[in-house]
Amino acid sequence: MSSWGMKKIQQYRGARAMFTRQFKSLLVIVAVFTSMSLTATEIKDINFNVLPGDKVLIRVEMDSPPPAFNEITTENPARIWMDFEGVSSALARKTHSIGIGATRSVTAIEAGGKTRLVVNLVEMVPFSSKIEGNDLLLTVGYGQGEQVASTGFNGSKTSIDSTTQANQNTNSNASAEDISNIDFRRGEQGEGRIVVSLNNSNLGIDLRQEGRTVIADFVNAEISNNLIRKLDVIDFATPAKLVTTSRVGGNVLLAIDTLD
Repeated sequence: MSSWGMKKIQQYRGARAMFTRQFKSLLVIVAVFTSMSLTATEIKDINFNVLPGDKVLIRVEMDSPPPAFNEITTENPARIWMDFEGVSSALARKTHSIGIGATRSVTAIEAGGKTRLVVNLVEMVPFSSKIEGNDLLLTVGYGQGEQVASTGFNGSKTSIDSTTQANQNTNSNASAEDISNIDFRRGEQGEGRIVVSLNNSNLGIDLRQEGRTVIADFVNAEISNNLIRKLDVIDFATPAKLVTTSRVGGNVLLAIDTLD
């Protein structure tokens, strides 16, 4: 073989070796970024509980411990917001309606490699936050006065009002029960209102939405047998069609099925 041919072979081998090194480097870079994407923190879900009075406990569930963040508040409009660097969102919807006390809603917006969590308020009220495992817990409100819990979703107008009453109970066995009465009403704007009369102002309530059903879970609650029932409320011409009260373990479960 001529010297010219040998030179071309050596050039080819050198180019191939360089390409191989670059390709391996590229594989290393891809592996690093893949590892980073697999270990990045992600918001999995947001839910909330109703606490005694006007307090709301918002739980932001993540797949790993939340990174450090700063809390910032604004008076007009009244908001609490915080940025989580390197956190993505797997939420099906950005905004979760709450409508309890001073808390209107909570919104998670992902942009620029971070997620901003915004709690929208009627007015600025006391709040506190803490990390519990992989979850951020945010407590909002004064925690005084009458309990009122409401929720709205997808343009529907459905609410659950829990009020503590004294000497005004319609159930003759009210003194022994945490829940003395459950009533359904049509509001002035066509909304469905489920009014729950309580004898225990410290009763814990877990309020959530599952598909087209609004659920209020009254924790460790006592209720008389005559209130365990199904109410067909479709004739009231509201978003609600069926209100079901049942016992699940030691809890009382109130489920409101809404129209599609």
